[in-house]
Amino acid sequence: SFPEQEIIRSSKASPAQSDMPQQPSSVSRQVKGAPAASGKVESQPPAPKPQIIKQFNRLPLSGECFEGEVFEVRPDGSALLEISGLETRFKATAYLPPSKLRRYRDGEVVECQVVAVEPDPNVKGGSLVRCQEVE
Repeated sequence: SFPEQEIIRSSKASPAQSDMPQQPSSVSRQVKGAPAASGKVESQPPAPKPQIIKQFNRLPLSGECFEGEVFEVRPDGSALLEISGLETRFKATAYLPPSKLRRYRDGEVVECQVVAVEPDPNVKGGSLVRCQEVE
């Protein structure tokens, strides 16, 4: 880049009078993530799959992953799941929102990641574990 005063001075001069050096006609710069000269985009390796927790002696926490078995598919496509490995003293149900990619089936085992844990409005003293499917 040029000093500001050089740019101002040269902008007043006509193109024939300009003493600014000419930019090369083909500037080659590699921008991260842009296609390389071969036309291929550098890609990141896929993120490792999150660890599935098999046993819980407490309620699952936000961000944790578990396997759940679908026991009810609702008309809107959402599903209720039993949390595999959760001690029976905990009254908790996992909730998966409807998927745009597929329909859940009763008895299906789904890998889930906890988004939030809140009181279950339908079960006194119970918890509703809102989750998303692990991709």
